[in-house]
Amino acid sequence: MAPSPATADASPEDAETAPGGRNWRRWGRLAGGAVASASVLGVTFVLTAEQEPEPEVLFGQSLDMLEARDWARAHNVGVYLRERQYDDLDFGGGVSFVLGESAFQLGDGFSLDAHTRDGHYREAARELATAAQDGLPTAYRAAWTRSLGLALYRLRRLAEAEPRLAEAAESGDAVCLLALGRCRLVPAAEVASQAGDVASMCETLLSRDDLPRPLAVEAALLKIDAMFEQDQLDAIAATLSETDWLPLPPDAPELTLRRARLALARGEANEADRLTGELLSQSELPPARLREAAYWSARAAERDGRETEAILRYRAVLDDYDAGQETIVAAVRLAELLRGAPRVLFEDALRAYARAVQIESRPEHYRNRYMPLAELRERVRSAWQDWLAAGQFEWAIRLAEQMAPLFEKHDAAELAALAAHERARDLLRQYEAADAETRDLLRGELFAAWRESGEAYGRLADWLVTRAGYQDALWLSFQHLREGHDFRQARSRLQTFLDTQTQTRRPQALVEYGRLLVDLHEPGDTLLQDAESTFTGVLENYPTSDAAFDAVLARGHCLMEQNRPEEAAADWQSILASPLLTPKSETWQEALVSLGSLLFHLGELESLAARRAEQAGEIDESERLAREANAHWSDAASQLTGYLARTDYTRQSAQARFWLAKSLQRVTELPASQLDSAETNNARIELQRNIDASLLRSIAELQTLVRDLDPRAEQGRLDPLEARLLRDCTFEIAHAMYARGDRETAIDLYADAINRFPNDPQVLLAYVQIAACHEQLGRRTEAISFLERAQLIRGQFGETVFDDQLSSLSGPEWQVWLDRSVELLDDGRRG
Repeated sequence: MAPSPATADASPEDAETAPGGRNWRRWGRLAGGAVASASVLGVTFVLTAEQEPEPEVLFGQSLDMLEARDWARAHNVGVYLRERQYDDLDFGGGVSFVLGESAFQLGDGFSLDAHTRDGHYREAARELATAAQDGLPTAYRAAWTRSLGLALYRLRRLAEAEPRLAEAAESGDAVCLLALGRCRLVPAAEVASQAGDVASMCETLLSRDDLPRPLAVEAALLKIDAMFEQDQLDAIAATLSETDWLPLPPDAPELTLRRARLALARGEANEADRLTGELLSQSELPPARLREAAYWSARAAERDGRETEAILRYRAVLDDYDAGQETIVAAVRLAELLRGAPRVLFEDALRAYARAVQIESRPEHYRNRYMPLAELRERVRSAWQDWLAAGQFEWAIRLAEQMAPLFEKHDAAELAALAAHERARDLLRQYEAADAETRDLLRGELFAAWRESGEAYGRLADWLVTRAGYQDALWLSFQHLREGHDFRQARSRLQTFLDTQTQTRRPQALVEYGRLLVDLHEPGDTLLQDAESTFTGVLENYPTSDAAFDAVLARGHCLMEQNRPEEAAADWQSILASPLLTPKSETWQEALVSLGSLLFHLGELESLAARRAEQAGEIDESERLAREANAHWSDAASQLTGYLARTDYTRQSAQARFWLAKSLQRVTELPASQLDSAETNNARIELQRNIDASLLRSIAELQTLVRDLDPRAEQGRLDPLEARLLRDCTFEIAHAMYARGDRETAIDLYADAINRFPNDPQVLLAYVQIAACHEQLGRRTEAISFLERAQLIRGQFGETVFDDQLSSLSGPEWQVWLDRSVELLDDGRRG
């Protein structure tokens, strides 16, 4: 089979300048119409009334047409045979070979425009690859290797082309040798440049007397480029000054480009600028030459420190020319200039990076003579890291989202998720350090950031379905969606995680699923029952799992939501009694504080029931309930004391300390009621000693909590719960001192509480207590004065003040009580 017309491509981008065969105009006209219809042969047979040949005959004729360089007719026959799904028994990939070989030849010698040419090359690469899979006779191996290698090369798929070209070049084919040399001069990740071998190969080619001039030109230029790769600048200068051996005139654009590159390598930016300027003034030059000149012109301006000019020139490379190898590097350099000081133009830089990452092939097939894949990825990733470190999370996320195909899609999705995660964490740090007013402003943004992070990890999981890390991405997606209070979407992600049938985290995932059901439940639904069943299922199916204790803990909270406190207490007590957990365990401590808080509230409920029984005249029942309430408060104090001894300040520990202080106050009620009925003086002294000890402990705990909360209050960082605790502590310290009988100190403490929280309805009780202290100290006039002051304050309060559940009395009830108290004291004073 005769070879195709000799073709010399200076680079894959230079295909538009490559010469064709001597008859390329005639063949171009023929190729333009011969492939117009896939069924043209069938129509011909009908019109001429000729009998349609057997497919195997047509196939043999198509091979003869290839031999005769009748590429267009061979291609038409191939299309006709493909439509009839013909397969030759002796040449399994024969039809694909005919289509591929003819398409390559049509593109290589007879295409009039780049679009048509590349279309032929793509068809050739596809069909020739199929031919090899289906079966390729040895006799056609050489032609197949050459055509496939050159088609891939001209499609800029250099990594794929290189092994095919290496095989074809063994025959000494100059076109394949030069294409192979270009492939090997283009640096690839982890592949060292073979510049020395390429230079030697070019010298050998140039010594051949039969080498066509276009190929000699390419060999000479390739040799100079190989010398650049070896940093032989002096040798290059000598070569360019002695042009007698070069098959090019001294002022050829190709040589001017290399002189500009040499000047730039030597630090002579102005000379490089001058040379590239000369080329850019020659608009008749091929687009690939102008693009390369524009690129080196931009490099010269950047090297000379003229960054604004460099930016304009890099933009021109991107905007004024078709894409080529210079485009990617120009885009990277432009983006780096735009995002750096003093410009900091993030959006413009992002657009430039979007051009840089749009490589034409799969990453493993990427080749670029200016920048290897590893460097390109590193520079784009460096921008992502810089934006992340600078807190420019939105730009980091947007850059990551468009990193494909430079990065695999799952890698790009992971970087986007990491950036979204870091943004949520940064907002969380801001939220925790902010004052209460700023927190209110940040809360919605924080929740939204967690949701966006959860969604980003969800997209990552979608790309990792068949890869490692799929389950981790699902887990993080669920966690972050829950942090963002998107419980329904979190439930969906967690259900997908459970559907993966993973066993390593399944028990814990089921516990978290049950907790989500508790979060999602609404009155009237069955989600609490479903959650309880889920927790119980974990205990039954995974009794030895670490998650079993979490299931018991969570079931206790679920039971509390169902108003089943005794069962909840039993669950938490089982955790505390287990020999498998130590007091250092978070689950153990959580059970401890949950049980302590529950016991306190159970005591409150029983105390209320005892008062109601007493009012109903059920004295025995009242006393029994009072004893049970006292036992619960005593147990609560013990549990909460143990918890607080093992934890630093947290929002939960603050609430636990308050319940402890209240429990210590409450346990004095029963012995206080027994003082008058004590049989001996020693018994009364012992009771009073226990009462005083509990009250002093309560005061100490309240003062500790105030010391923890005051600095946060000064910084404006109290959340609503902490603010209420601080307010209540201030009043409760005074109440406890009053209960001890220290009236003067109690008056001072009540006065301090009134000054700190003048708009709180509890100041009314404080005034009443101050009045009581003065009365008990024999100062009835002062007592009446404070009650009258309470009446005045009550009149100044709006009715909404009493809606905060900080007072057990409504506004009108307070008014009636205060009026009656003043009347009683006034009557006593007159009496």
